[in-house]
Amino acid sequence: MERFAEWEVTGPAEERQPNPASFSPHRSAVAHAELKRLEEPAPKLNPHLEQPPAIDRIERFLLAVFLRRYITYCARRQRFAQMEGAARLHREIGAIAANVPRGLSGV
Repeated sequence: MERFAEWEVTGPAEERQPNPASFSPHRSAVAHAELKRLEEPAPKLNPHLEQPPAIDRIERFLLAVFLRRYITYCARRQRFAQMEGAARLHREIGAIAANVPRGLSGV
């Protein structure tokens, strides 16, 4: 193989580390959909906590009955995380009911 002697591999392979400053023609290109996503405002986290929807007396009553039963169900089956969440929601509904005058509740 004298003919290819100058191209013969005689040592260990060269290991190159990626260079972040190297040129890449596709690195700075941003797709149209990605550009639109970047221009959109960020979504609000928990927007329902800012202003809860108005619910009437009957809805509050039905929700309170359901949550009381669900809290009991979760406690009996030792689902404590779900029970705590339902209890927190029950307290929030009770606070809303206490702040709404009787004539303005919708029913």
